[in-house]
Amino acid sequence: MRRAHPRESGGAARASADEPPSVRSARGRPFPSRSVRRPLLALLAALTVGAAVACGAANPPGQLSPEGKYQWARERYAAGDAGAAAKGFKAFLLASPLDPRADSAQFLLGQSYFQDGKYEQAADAFDRLGTNRPTSELADDALLGVCRSYWRLSPELALAQDYTHQAEDACGRLLQYYPDSPLSDSAQALQEEARDKLAAKAYRVGEWYYRQGIYESANVYFQMVLNDYPKAPIVPDVLASLYHSYRKIGFDSEASDVRHRLLTEYADTRAARRLRDETSDQGAD
Repeated sequence: MRRAHPRESGGAARASADEPPSVRSARGRPFPSRSVRRPLLALLAALTVGAAVACGAANPPGQLSPEGKYQWARERYAAGDAGAAAKGFKAFLLASPLDPRADSAQFLLGQSYFQDGKYEQAADAFDRLGTNRPTSELADDALLGVCRSYWRLSPELALAQDYTHQAEDACGRLLQYYPDSPLSDSAQALQEEARDKLAAKAYRVGEWYYRQGIYESANVYFQMVLNDYPKAPIVPDVLASLYHSYRKIGFDSEASDVRHRLLTEYADTRAARRLRDETSDQGAD
């Protein structure tokens, strides 16, 4: 809890002549009278005891057996108390890492963190299962959990996309190692979303270099999109930008090839129609 910052008034308040010093605070503020203080102290004591009980309830009782710890955590998870469930599953795993229910507990630990909005901890918990226990029946579920957790952490396009890369990688591992998993469709859909976002980010960087007149660097990023994310929706716009960038540095043959690709492979896109109109006005082929 953050401590209340004392108000700075330039000096202590002046004591009133009709109030004895014994009922004033060090700053010159009067204490509550004894008749008021007694109920306040009783209330504070009750709140303190209640808080202690509440905090204790969030942790599994220490005397529980491994079975008891696991069931305690499952009950909290089923009741929607994700924070308590995470503590319970963690306690169970620390006490019984080789228990047959360890994989289930590790997966539910990740689920508990995810439901509690602690996505980095969720990704770590899922990854421990997906990476360390690749033969587990829950390994593919865990990798999808890693992907979903990092995708939740993926920031707006203006920021670094490290989490987006990690989401794309986790979904890719699921598709690579468990191609027959019933979760493959979900993993592929998330991976495509992540890849489209990474393509948009690379295009955005290329456009920045283009506006600065640093065309060679712009072309590197445009080509990155075309090579790494060829199915991204942004590809027609990238081709149009690459055409203009090549023209700026006198690479007319390359520009012509890019124009031809855009006008044939993406003829019905807005980028193609705009470039067609523009180059027709300029007398291009």
